[in-house]
Amino acid sequence: MNLLEAVNAYMAVNTLMEREMDFDSAYKLAGLKRELEPHAMFYAGEENKLVQKYAKKNERGEPVFTKPGVFAFADGAKSVEFERARGELGAVEISEEIHRICVKRPERITPAAVEALYDLVTFEEA
Repeated sequence: MNLLEAVNAYMAVNTLMEREMDFDSAYKLAGLKRELEPHAMFYAGEENKLVQKYAKKNERGEPVFTKPGVFAFADGAKSVEFERARGELGAVEISEEIHRICVKRPERITPAAVEALYDLVTFEEA
């Protein structure tokens, strides 16, 4: 599993965290979140370093965001370099094995969450 896959799985688990479910499923999802969290936090920190490197800065030296999650480049020609560096970061393989879990199928879930959890979660009939 690479960092980007771990981040996507972490975000998908977070979408399920506020849903009420049976104890065993809730416990397993909380455990999976704990396994994925260090990888997601590492990715976020490294991605932030890339933003700091490539972003246009305001008078306080902070990145200028054009909308949430989208920053202005200090040099527009560097956008390709940024995307390459972020792609390399996401492709880094994580060394720990993330344990597959089996939980009861939620009543509703997005296809994106299913895809992100496909290799980590088996959803069984409720």
